[in-house]
Amino acid sequence: MYKKKIITTILLCTLAGVGVTFAQNHVSNIKVQLHDLMLIVTYDLATRSDIELFVSFDGGITYRGPLQHVSGAVGKGIYPEKSKILIWNIVDEVGYVDYPNTMIKIVSLDDEYRHQTIDPDMAFVQGGTFTMRSRSVTLSSFNIGKYEVTQAQWVAIMGTNPSRFKGDNKPVDMVRWSDIVGTSGDYMMINGVIYFENGFIYKLNKQTGKRYRLPSEAEWEYAARGGNQSKGNIYSGSNTIGDVAWYSRNSRRSTHPVGTKAPNELGIYDMSGNVWEWCSLSKGSVLRGGSYFSSPQGCRVFYNAGMYAHDRCFGCYGFRIVINE
Repeated sequence: MYKKKIITTILLCTLAGVGVTFAQNHVSNIKVQLHDLMLIVTYDLATRSDIELFVSFDGGITYRGPLQHVSGAVGKGIYPEKSKILIWNIVDEVGYVDYPNTMIKIVSLDDEYRHQTIDPDMAFVQGGTFTMRSRSVTLSSFNIGKYEVTQAQWVAIMGTNPSRFKGDNKPVDMVRWSDIVGTSGDYMMINGVIYFENGFIYKLNKQTGKRYRLPSEAEWEYAARGGNQSKGNIYSGSNTIGDVAWYSRNSRRSTHPVGTKAPNELGIYDMSGNVWEWCSLSKGSVLRGGSYFSSPQGCRVFYNAGMYAHDRCFGCYGFRIVINE
């Protein structure tokens, strides 16, 4: 899975605490102070870089960001200089300042890393025939994401994070079908679906030079069942839902990092539970797999939920991608 290259991290026991710094490569001499509910960070930059700021409220287990209410030496193409200044408006960003186990980190992406591509981990699905809603369906071979698209991957492509349950390795969880396929501008057609330039998949394909797309409903179900290695399980990988899914009875009303339950027969994770996953039709969209608040019935491999392309569930709509190569 994709992870950002962290060049420099600032650790704080509390926002009012004294910063302990770990500097590497071209970011150094970091100093932190709290002034009038603003966090002021100074640092030296040795080479031109993209600078982002993230915050964790659980001791560094998960981070949210890049933070938006930041001014000063933050953003793309920051030039080298001593005593660069970042100012983070804490209240405007999160609404409070008194919170234990708070940590912040500066992420610096150098020019070389900034242009690297992002290729999700994929699982090969051998083509075959299966029964879907009382009809026989035959599919060619394809590759499907082992994991739901994470927030880190979404941010790397789109620049913002719409998710309710923040965490780099948690699935992006508040995306509409139209956010994924786009709505306007230049476009590419893949398997009968048009992907516009303001959508995630178009941008991902431009960056990677590949032809990723959403799975069809049949591809999604075939992969969830385990393809030609299927054992006929009710859920993706097991007849015991708690082994393979985060759902209403074990999720504690939140999504969880991808890949933390057991995989199915093909080594694919979270096709039952965690977040509903958008699939594509030539003239519409459908959701499969259930989510963190779904009942066991909603997490069955054959259950589907039709939704409008502009629907955005509060913390439960995500997706994974496929490719024919």
